[in-house]
Amino acid sequence: MSKVSFIIPVYNAEKCLSKCLESIVSLSFIDWEVIIVDDGSKDSSAAICETYAEKDSRIKLFHKINGGVSSARNFGLEKASGEYVTFVDSDDFVNEDYLSFFNGKEVNEDVVFSSYRLVNGEEKNKIPFGVSIHEKKEVVDFVSKYLYSKHIMAPWGKFFKKEIIQGRKFDESLRRGEDTKFCLLTLNNCQSLRTVGESVYFYDLPLSESKYKMDFEEATSHMKAIFEAYEETDFRNDQFESGLFGIFMNSALDDIHRHPLTFFFNETVKKCAGIGGKSSFGVRLRYLFYNNIIRAALSNLLKK
Repeated sequence: MSKVSFIIPVYNAEKCLSKCLESIVSLSFIDWEVIIVDDGSKDSSAAICETYAEKDSRIKLFHKINGGVSSARNFGLEKASGEYVTFVDSDDFVNEDYLSFFNGKEVNEDVVFSSYRLVNGEEKNKIPFGVSIHEKKEVVDFVSKYLYSKHIMAPWGKFFKKEIIQGRKFDESLRRGEDTKFCLLTLNNCQSLRTVGESVYFYDLPLSESKYKMDFEEATSHMKAIFEAYEETDFRNDQFESGLFGIFMNSALDDIHRHPLTFFFNETVKKCAGIGGKSSFGVRLRYLFYNNIIRAALSNLLKK
């Protein structure tokens, strides 16, 4: 059994894939396997993967019909045999010391968080490093404090002990938030955690949010799924609740702008706006004021 299984979903990633894979084969710690899931790529991604798999027996390549990133990650989870599982996106990469915390050290925590840096911008790491926690209550307090951050909400930049995943899968019915749902429910199983700053994940932040545009029905159904998962956990964070509400409602802003009353009286919106004991009426009213009334006023002003 390898110490770490990297799961890398690949779809039409020929421009960045070699950099990603090269960063892993260059790691100072060598007890790992890579599970590459080619999700029906139509470019030269498969050929690039085959080249690396032929050169290194630790790299295992699987091809499947295109089913989306969640489908590919789930396929990878089925094939992974490492003690720890971590996810890497094909357009990201890691530093040479990404697994160095395993060298000569007894690491047995349920989840280990790495540092990260943005490739195309600046963003500060929000969590402290050098932390080691072995009490459930302290794990809940730590995760709750930093819940609304990429450290918690994204599947990359962390190492899950495979046994705590307990067969959980990414929700393939969601096209946004599926990673947050997976992380919330998996982290809720953790009894211990560690944070390491020497391991750095380089994240290529997408510059366009256009692919996440939704109609109102899809946005509310997605928001409901994530909030239901959140309520199953012991974690609580006001910023997470309000931020998640904003993310999904903003993705359907065009529909809301056209049909503000549909937004205001929607039962899912009412419930999600009031999670955490907040005034649902106040949250909905403020959202309409800032995102609908002001937008309409500015639009009319520009037209004039």
